[in-house]
Amino acid sequence: MEGLTKNKEISAILEDDELINVLDVSKITGDEIKQRMKEAAVTEQEIDTTRENYRPVAFRAQILFFTIVDLATINAMYQYSLQWFTQLFINAVDNSPGKG
Repeated sequence: MEGLTKNKEISAILEDDELINVLDVSKITGDEIKQRMKEAAVTEQEIDTTRENYRPVAFRAQILFFTIVDLATINAMYQYSLQWFTQLFINAVDNSPGKG
């Protein structure tokens, strides 16, 4: 008798339209999330690639900045402002041979 009751309960659940609609919406939402995760992975890879392209520039800017900062230890007259350094860096980038 107990097996018959379970079958009726299962049958009632399977015939419930609202449950089926919720499951359909859940599947669609899950598929959309999978697609967005794939797109996010591609975007993350593009960001990583682009970031790596800037690494040599950052390295050179670091060398330039700390060289200029260290000039002040040679003589106090070699003290420069951040504005001066920024303009120097912009000029270096504008005049670099790889710019194009």
